[in-house]
Formats: sequence, structure tokens, C-alpha cells
Amino acid sequence: MEPVKISYQEAMIYGALIGAGVGLIVGLLPLAIAIVKGRTKLGLVALVSSIAVGAIWVPLTLITLVVFVWLIYKKSGSGGTVAANASSAETDVADPKGV
Repeated sequence: MEPVKISYQEAMIYGALIGAGVGLIVGLLPLAIAIVKGRTKLGLVALVSSIAVGAIWVPLTLITLVVFVWLIYKKSGSGGTVAANASSAETDVADPKGV
């Protein structure tokens, strides 16, 4: 049997496609977490970013995974704090004498 020969360009294309596939699999985790937390748009951005980064260099998909999971949890956790600060600011403005 004769060995298979591929050009450098074909090897790069195959590598990018395999990397994009790995990025797709890795990107499904932040998407699932984002859907559960109610941040679907951020999850879709994480999925697309993970696929694009995976096509460039596969180990970077782990960094995008960590960053987007952190962003999803950070945004979902700070929502109540912002609302509490806004309501206290409204009461300060409503009562300028401080009584």
C-alpha cells in the first residue's frame, strides 16, 4: 500500500477543521451554562468564539472556556447588586434632606 501524501495547505485545512470541531465541542459547555443562567446571547458568543479560536490553535479553546464561564457567572451574580444599588440611589434622590 502506498503512503498518503497531502500538501501543506491541505494539512492546514484539515488541522483547522479538526480544531473547529474541538472548539464546537468545548463551546457547548459555556452555551449550556449560559442557557441555564439566562444569558443565551453570551453563550452563543462563547460558542462562536470557541469555534473560531479552535480553528486557530486548539489549546486556546480552554482559555475561552474559562473566560466565558467566568463572564457568565459574573454577569448573573452582579445583577442583583446593581438593582439593589439603583434602588438605594433612587431613595437618596427622592429624599434630599436625608430624613
